[in-house]
Amino acid sequence: MPKRKVTISHVFKTIMWPRRKLLAIGIVLIFISRLSSLVLPYASKILIDDIIPEGNMDLLYKLLGVVVLALVLQAGTSFLLTRLLSVEAQLLISELRAQVQKQILSFPVRFFDNAKSGELVSRIMTDVEGVRNLVGTGLVQLFGGIITSIISLGILIYISP
Repeated sequence: MPKRKVTISHVFKTIMWPRRKLLAIGIVLIFISRLSSLVLPYASKILIDDIIPEGNMDLLYKLLGVVVLALVLQAGTSFLLTRLLSVEAQLLISELRAQVQKQILSFPVRFFDNAKSGELVSRIMTDVEGVRNLVGTGLVQLFGGIITSIISLGILIYISP
């Protein structure tokens, strides 16, 4: 089986670029989800600094409403993100498996005399599964971690005296 190098630009052109709209929607959903997840820690600050010392019940109810809204927003965006990426990852896997199978079937018959059938099945089925893990959870964790770090740093700089 001839080995070809897969470059980042090739992966970007064949996998990422055709799905750029989906990726943009995913990044927006990640941003909203991570931003709404930071409402609870900031609400704790307001609760401890403003509400408890002054006994301000009106502000407590408003804060409770904001926290509930943020939790619902976070749950909704997380659900949409998971649904969107899992469906697209499954479509991508089926495309990649078909391409790998087509490539393997184009080899001459003598190739199959020397190749192990288990290795070929592994190439078609198992190796492509790694792409699903990358697209499904890997990108979300990478971008989500970066976005959370940047937003958290900004909030810490803003609230520090």
